[in-house]
Amino acid sequence: MDVVPETETQPRRTWPRLVVALVIGVVLALRVDARAVLELLRGARAPFFLLLLVVNLGAYALMALRWGSFCRSLGLPGGYLDHLRGVFLFQVTSQVVPSPWIGEAGRLASFPAGTSKKTIFKSILLDRFSNQMALALGALLLLPYAAGLDYPRWFLVLLPLPAALLAVAVLWVRRRPAAVAGERSWRDRMSFLSELVRPRAVPLLGLGAVLSLWLGVEFYVASLVLPLAEEVPLEIVVLVPLMLLVLSLMPISFGDWGTREACALFVLAPLGLSAEVLLGTSILVGLANTLCSLPGLIWILRGRRAR
Repeated sequence: MDVVPETETQPRRTWPRLVVALVIGVVLALRVDARAVLELLRGARAPFFLLLLVVNLGAYALMALRWGSFCRSLGLPGGYLDHLRGVFLFQVTSQVVPSPWIGEAGRLASFPAGTSKKTIFKSILLDRFSNQMALALGALLLLPYAAGLDYPRWFLVLLPLPAALLAVAVLWVRRRPAAVAGERSWRDRMSFLSELVRPRAVPLLGLGAVLSLWLGVEFYVASLVLPLAEEVPLEIVVLVPLMLLVLSLMPISFGDWGTREACALFVLAPLGLSAEVLLGTSILVGLANTLCSLPGLIWILRGRRAR
């Protein structure tokens, strides 16, 4: 089989994402008063920004806890600090690549040489699917609340769809037929996903729900950083999980820049905040995530020196 060089395929995969990111940037520029946003950011209050960094690092700690549980169930080596390192590597890598799936190379690189890449990738899939399950179920539970807000009807119809697809996937996994002797079907290769429907996965789904609300807390703390005359309602903590669900369906950005801000303007609009406040808050959350991911560079440099 002929292998196409990466130098030829990578530009083809990247340029459409760059175009989409550029279009999102133009839409944001036309929708928002950039000068007003800059004024808000200039008046940022340092103590609250430090608190935002601490909250963001707390999310990293929870992410490492969830992923580490899947790593242990698959028999992968390493302890909590190794899993935390993988999260940092993933976060810092995602800042410079156009897709979070490419950023997963950071987690792959956090294990010792000789560790099965296939097993590592399974742990990443379990972690990601577990997160999507928590978001889908959360959106379903929040549907009655969202129905009372000023959302378009098509958006309310779309919210329960991820949960419906999740239910179909769970039934598919549970009713997976036995593999034919001597053969491994595609379904058999995906049997590791049954980890997500076992009783021990319930606490991890709960942890995913906590992580979703945790980002909502980040947005609330970020609003405290800005010198606002208006008070940001606590309902932002509840609406941010819906924003996460929409954001997860738009994996076209560098470190979520652009898509996160666009989703924030749409999903958080019913709070009655101005577009400038929502954009400024989202930028602060993205900036905090970027700064918190920088320790991952230390592990990258150490890895290069070791090689």
